[in-house]
Amino acid sequence: MRYHAGVFMILLLLMGCGKSQDHLEQQMHHTEEQIKFSTVKNETTIDQYESNQAKEIVATFHETTEVFAANTKDWLMLAFNVTHMNRFQLKNIEKNVKKRLTEEFPHMKIEVSTDEKMRLELKKLEEDLHTNNLPQQTVEKRIKQIISLSREET
Repeated sequence: MRYHAGVFMILLLLMGCGKSQDHLEQQMHHTEEQIKFSTVKNETTIDQYESNQAKEIVATFHETTEVFAANTKDWLMLAFNVTHMNRFQLKNIEKNVKKRLTEEFPHMKIEVSTDEKMRLELKKLEEDLHTNNLPQQTVEKRIKQIISLSREET
């Protein structure tokens, strides 16, 4: 009787921990529509074309869920979020994204981050670029501040 109860408990545990096929299929068919990003438009002299292109490139990575980016003439700052299942591979994903962006934009210095604070700061900057006509010096100053924040160690 104990043996049957033990086998029954193990079977219940295994069935409860297994993923359904629908969940696996849904995860496999990760499309660009599921990734949250918007194009940045600004009437200043700093064109945000590179940051919009970088967002589209990062959207092709199936691990990403949310992307924010901004650029100056020399710098491209990008922050993104990854799916919960890929949190253990953050450094590897960051490395792959930075490598791909460096290949695409060899003339720019690229800073990539998955840090929450960087995402929030870039999100604010993107919103300000959408709503306000920020001067070039302000955009460059804010991006430099975000880059210095990303290099801080706590």
